[in-house]
Formats: sequence, C-alpha cells, structure tokens
Amino acid sequence: MRQALAQTQQTLPNQLDKLALQPTLRWIFQQFMTVHLVTLNGVKQITNLTPLRQLILRFMGASCQK
Repeated sequence: MRQALAQTQQTLPNQLDKLALQPTLRWIFQQFMTVHLVTLNGVKQITNLTPLRQLILRFMGASCQK
C-alpha cells in the first residue's frame, strides 16, 4: 500500500485529517469496519463504500477490489 502511494505520489487523509504518504495499517483497516456485504432476496450488495474507501481499495490490489 505504501509503495503504491509513493509510486503514484498520492496521499490519503490520516486520523487527524491531514494528508499522509504513509498511513498506518490500523487506520486503513478501521476505515473498513463499517463496510458490510448485505444479501437481500439473493442479491448481494456492499454498503458504506464511500469515495475514500474506494480510493484506498485502488491501492490494495485486485484481490481486495473484488
């Protein structure tokens, strides 16, 4: 994750809402605590996937993006 951020020269907001090149893994995982997979009538949906969380997923690789 940190390598991908460095290669693309992008930053993510940290716990204090300041831009960081090296966010902590704990903070990254905490961002996904409220993301859920919900199945209604056999249809799977992902809830609470905000633009920030989608941005984080882009740096985590294809297996995480599935």
